[in-house]
Amino acid sequence: MGPQRIKGILIFRQLLDAGVVVAGGTDSPASDTGNPLFNFYAAVTRKSPYGVPQEWYGLEKITREEALRMLTLDAAYAAFEEDAKGSIKVGKLADIVVLDQDIMKIDEEQILKTEVLMTILDGKIIYSSDGPKDLKDLADHLGPVPVPADKFVHEAVRAFERR
Repeated sequence: MGPQRIKGILIFRQLLDAGVVVAGGTDSPASDTGNPLFNFYAAVTRKSPYGVPQEWYGLEKITREEALRMLTLDAAYAAFEEDAKGSIKVGKLADIVVLDQDIMKIDEEQILKTEVLMTILDGKIIYSSDGPKDLKDLADHLGPVPVPADKFVHEAVRAFERR
């Protein structure tokens, strides 16, 4: 591809700084694994999830908050579904993934080692590892958690909304 052309690929920082809503996802040739954690990692580190040690055009790094938003609320916005998906809010579909680590705080190299404990789609558990088996078990596991719509919800379950 060459050093000049590579500068125009996945220019997340420039787009976000220009006020563009950038939708992330796992259904493109650049996302060949289908794993959103790989996309999250690559966006915030500008490193390959495949162990290539050098940083890839680091000026385009984005924050973890920006990457999370890109993969959640902004992806829903791009699909004209932001009123139903993309954040945790009363009246929206409860599409949530529960992870075993807080990807917003752990060392960046640990992001790729993060495991999915549970996937909830439209309020129904469709996948559970060795974690909680139902929503009551999940609530017992998490304990009391204040849930403002645009702030910290719990370890990897987060929602950010535009003010």
